[in-house]
Amino acid sequence: MTNKTPPNDTPNNGECRGRLELSKAQQKALGGMIKILEAILRIDGNMPLHYVLMWLLVSRSAAKGQTLKALTLAVKTSKATTERFKAKFMELGLIEIIDDRVEDRSYLYKISKKGRIKLNQLEVIATTFETAT
Repeated sequence: MTNKTPPNDTPNNGECRGRLELSKAQQKALGGMIKILEAILRIDGNMPLHYVLMWLLVSRSAAKGQTLKALTLAVKTSKATTERFKAKFMELGLIEIIDDRVEDRSYLYKISKKGRIKLNQLEVIATTFETAT
C-alpha cells in the first residue's frame, strides 16, 4: 500500500489535507504586487530587491536626500553594497549625488528627474491596484 498525496493537497505533519485557497482580496493584493515588481524589472531585469528598497528610501526623502550611512543602516547591508547600488542607479540615471552641506566629505543620494518619472509610473500602478481592491 502506497501513501500518495493528492495533487492539490498540502500535508502539514499528517494534519489538514484541504486545499489552501487565497481570498479574492489576497489574489488582488498579490496581483498588484506582481505588477509593481514587473514594472521594476522592466527598469533592470537583474535588479536586487535591496537596491529597489534603497531607491524607494531615497525617493521618500526626496527633498533632503539620504546619506550612505543612513541607507546602509536602514537596509541593514554593507557599505560596499550601498556603493554598488549608487553606481548602478547613477548608471541608470535614477539617482543623483550632491554634496552634503551639513557634513564635510559626505554626499546625499537624491532621486533624479528620470527617477521621479519611473517612480510616478509605479505610483500609477499602485493607485490602480488600490482602487481595484
